Amino acid sequence: MGRLSINFEQACEIDCIYCERNQYLKEFNGHVKTYEEIILEIKKGIEENPGLRELFFLGGGEPTQLPEFIKVCEFAHDKGIRFSVETNSLKFSDEEYCRKLVGLGLQSVFLTFNSHQKEAYNMIAQKDCYQQALLALKNLEKHKVPITMLIVIMKQNLAHFYKIPFFVRKIFPGLSVNQFCFALARINSPASKFKHVSFRLSSHAGFIESAFRLFAKKDVPFGLTEGAGSFPFCIFPGLMKYNPYFINGSGEDDKMHIKTEKCKPCIYKDSCPGIAITYKEVYGDGELKPLLE
Repeated sequence: MGRLSINFEQACEIDCIYCERNQYLKEFNGHVKTYEEIILEIKKGIEENPGLRELFFLGGGEPTQLPEFIKVCEFAHDKGIRFSVETNSLKFSDEEYCRKLVGLGLQSVFLTFNSHQKEAYNMIAQKDCYQQALLALKNLEKHKVPITMLIVIMKQNLAHFYKIPFFVRKIFPGLSVNQFCFALARINSPASKFKHVSFRLSSHAGFIESAFRLFAKKDVPFGLTEGAGSFPFCIFPGLMKYNPYFINGSGEDDKMHIKTEKCKPCIYKDSCPGIAITYKEVYGDGELKPLLE
């Protein structure tokens, strides 16, 4: 295996309205992974995978919040291993920080950018950090770091989410975007919070599908998440052709999705991720219309 993912499990310095990660950390008495724990995990990965060439530093919060994050990157560099980072991107607003990581072997950044409108961005993040996010994109553009941009579709950006890729292309023409990855409002939160950011899917499916058709027409590289915010096939049949996962995915149940009685006759029941558990709690399963042919 040439790549290994490491989950840092750190608290995040912002508290996005659709995410309960910081609340989960409180439930674990604030414990986060230490530098020593992460280094041991990397060492174990190297021992078990002599061909290891790249690390992917994942969130579970915000990995760059680890006080010794640079030291972890230095350790990887000393071992001849490159790395990529999943992040809210705010640390990259510091150009010297960005330059330092590039010198240590940063390959790419997977970042979240939920609105090109200042007020909406700050409201979603619950922090005045829009300018930091723009500076981060500018620095990543300057240092030629490829990115994947996650955009979470929620009630607060539903009317304009489709404009974000065009804004990024216009303002940062030299930024290398591997993909704009889209997800529905994250479901790693209780129904009480999920209801605040969610919307009835069937009422907006046509609009959302038209946005993706526009992306395809304009050669905007995009993908659909296979994770927490995935799109139920029966509500979004027009999206199947844009992502092989929709046909060839494992369809395995997980803690965030459920398959209801309505799913049983559907021809895609073995590959569809099903419906979000929290979505069913809020809206029921009346929108599910099994695809039979």
